[in-house]
Amino acid sequence: MTLRDLEVFSAVCDTNSITAAAEQLHISQPSASQVIADIEKEYGVRLFERFSKKLYITETGRLLQDYARHILFSFHDMEDRLRGSGIMHTIHVGASVTIGTCLLSIITQNFNRIQPDIRIEAVVDNTSIIENQILKNDLDLGLVEGNVHHPKIVTTPFMDDELVLVCGKSHPFYGRKVIGKKELANLDFIIREEGSGTRELFVSVMNANGISWAANWVCNNAEGIKNAVAAGIGVTVISRMLVGKETAAGELYILKIDGIEFKRKFNIIYHCNKYLTDPIRQLIDSCIL
Repeated sequence: MTLRDLEVFSAVCDTNSITAAAEQLHISQPSASQVIADIEKEYGVRLFERFSKKLYITETGRLLQDYARHILFSFHDMEDRLRGSGIMHTIHVGASVTIGTCLLSIITQNFNRIQPDIRIEAVVDNTSIIENQILKNDLDLGLVEGNVHHPKIVTTPFMDDELVLVCGKSHPFYGRKVIGKKELANLDFIIREEGSGTRELFVSVMNANGISWAANWVCNNAEGIKNAVAAGIGVTVISRMLVGKETAAGELYILKIDGIEFKRKFNIIYHCNKYLTDPIRQLIDSCIL
């Protein structure tokens, strides 16, 4: 199997069509079909099932797709370095919302002190989306607050975090030092969307304690949630580091829950087949603040 074969196979996976892959690579459709057929014959496997003129990747195909992405990336990265093209090397980083809001700029500054010529390109989204982009090799590293479930992803904790229950000035709980577990069932919660690490932790702790709860709003960004809580629309459970300014100003108030804590780890994640260059390793070290 050649690198060109892997490129053809990857294009078929990405487009879910041999015809579209051939057009993308500027080759004929029969040539692209032959590459797939040759790989399947050489290894005695089935990469795609074909039903009603549509392609469905098999488990073996997914295995090859996983390797192909990383082999092709490493090869093209090697070529760029050997050619010395002068292109600024870039590290692609994904961060979930809390980390992207509170820590990513500090981590980037620390890294730029030791590697001023290397650019960090970042995306901020929820944990499940960052996880998916790591699997597709769209990102070199992820910095996430949620649990990562895929066995192909390496996870390394780098910081502790705590979620806290907060309310606004107009809420009847404002100023109370402690509330009981049972009182949580009567609150209107403003929570993050599905796929968020914050939501996953909140739901798991509430379920573990047998507490029913109701979502008043679902919001995919921290600022929207804080504004809604400050306006008295509901309460939320959010990272303590996201509400420092608002609690200091008295706009939001942290409530202690008797017998319940929401604690977690922030994690560095990358694909198990990822080649970690020296700059990537230095960036990982920069995450230890």
